[in-house]
Amino acid sequence: MRLWIVFLIGSVLLSATEQTYYRIVIGSYSKSENAEADKERFATIMQRDEGFVRLQQIQGIDFEIYNGSKYHTLSIKPFVSKTDAQDVLTLVHTIDKAPFIGRYTQNTNTPSAATHAVSISSHSSSESSESSESS
Repeated sequence: MRLWIVFLIGSVLLSATEQTYYRIVIGSYSKSENAEADKERFATIMQRDEGFVRLQQIQGIDFEIYNGSKYHTLSIKPFVSKTDAQDVLTLVHTIDKAPFIGRYTQNTNTPSAATHAVSISSHSSSESSESSESS
């Protein structure tokens, strides 16, 4: 009985340190140079959007390249809310239709964990988009 209670309390404490975030996956590249080039291309265009810049400043979202063993994945993260990710995805889709929203968990004790939520609404495109969610 005591072991069960200790396990239950440990599970609750472990889950309390993890937070769900969203990211926009722009693409995966076999060469890091291609990921870097697309990062520059997207960043240059998106820096013209006041809502994106505001969200970067307040929530700390930014472009990130994850260098895996085989592929280099370019994404924009972390988004606290799916709504914010969808707003930015609308802007991203004016550049490329392939990017999508993904969900991930992150330990909230890490320095890069997002702590603020903010909505953005000023985009140069009024296009609505469907997004897919992956775990």
